Formats: sequence, C-alpha cells, structure tokens
Amino acid sequence: MGEETVIVGHSFGSSMALLRLAASAPEPLPRGMVLLATPFWGQEDWQAKYALPADFTLPPGLPVFLHHCRDDGTVPFEHLDSYERLLPDAVIRRHETGDTSSRNGWTR
Repeated sequence: MGEETVIVGHSFGSSMALLRLAASAPEPLPRGMVLLATPFWGQEDWQAKYALPADFTLPPGLPVFLHHCRDDGTVPFEHLDSYERLLPDAVIRRHETGDTSSRNGWTR
C-alpha cells in the first residue's frame, strides 16, 4: 500500500480492516478509510476475537469515515453509536435509507 491508497470496507470486512489497523498501522498510512455498515463486536464469548481493544485510537492524520443506514437489515444501526464513542475522531455519517437487499431479490 501507499499513501494514495483508500481502504473501503463493508460489514464484516470493514470491522476486519479496523482490527488490522489496531494490530499494526501501515507505513505510510493510507489516504483514508471509508467503512460501511460496520458491526461492533463485543468483548465477550465468541465475539472477543473480532473486537477492537477498548483503548484503540485512530492513528493521527488518518481520516476515517463510518457510514450506516437506519434501515440496514443485518447490522443494527446502534453499532454506529458504539463506534462514535470509541472513535471520536472518525467522521460519522447516518443515512435514513440505503439497505437495497430486498429490492435486489435477496432474502434474509
């Protein structure tokens, strides 16, 4: 990766991008991260291996944008609130609609 790289992740992939960042920030830092519908993993039971450390902070100078849609049928919208508390330097974007799974013929 280089400093022109932008990391984009969706759902589980976006939470894994954050977990990788927590383990070791790349040098140079990417230009930014755009994360969509990111699940917030708890510290208990099976979720612990996916959870960010409680003291995790974003590397200085790395812009991170977290987007989530209120009508997401998979990841609860409240997960965005947990990230807002943990990552106060992230840009939080709340959207009313955007879950297109039912319009594409997908079923849950």
